[in-house]
Amino acid sequence: MVTLRCTAKLLKRLTAEKSPVECQPSTTALGDWYCNLIQLSRNQAILCVSEKSYLMVLMPAAPFRQFGKRLSERLHALLLDLAVPSHQIAAEIGAMQTQCHDKTQSRVVLGMMNRMARDMEYYEEAYTGEPGYRFLEKRFRDETFAGLSTLTPVQESRKLLAERWVQADRIGQA
Repeated sequence: MVTLRCTAKLLKRLTAEKSPVECQPSTTALGDWYCNLIQLSRNQAILCVSEKSYLMVLMPAAPFRQFGKRLSERLHALLLDLAVPSHQIAAEIGAMQTQCHDKTQSRVVLGMMNRMARDMEYYEEAYTGEPGYRFLEKRFRDETFAGLSTLTPVQESRKLLAERWVQADRIGQA
């Protein structure tokens, strides 16, 4: 189960509003995903950031109804690109099949997202659309952020996935 912590602006646009019951803690290695609707040039995009690793996923905003499914698919492709072992990817994406929408909680993650969105303004003219989104994801995945000590989002994500899903493999074998 994963909680998608959306800004009020994004929750308003989603057809699946904030879940009526309180969301449970995420069971994924990368934790909750913070999501915001941003403007890149003339296009609306959804910026998603993992609460635990600050790994960024960027995708076109439309269609809003399929937002959660598209996030899972895009994360799957991104983790493949990062050479994460396939069993860890399958476990993480499998855990994301149950999703809950809720409001944001962490000001730290929101501040990080605002910084990323501001920094994207320098690239938006040259890199818009799908190839531009991939470029921007690569641009931010090797940057060191406060709160992750000296690890980049890629290094932190690999570490979290290995810790969470290797442990799950051991429990399944026992």
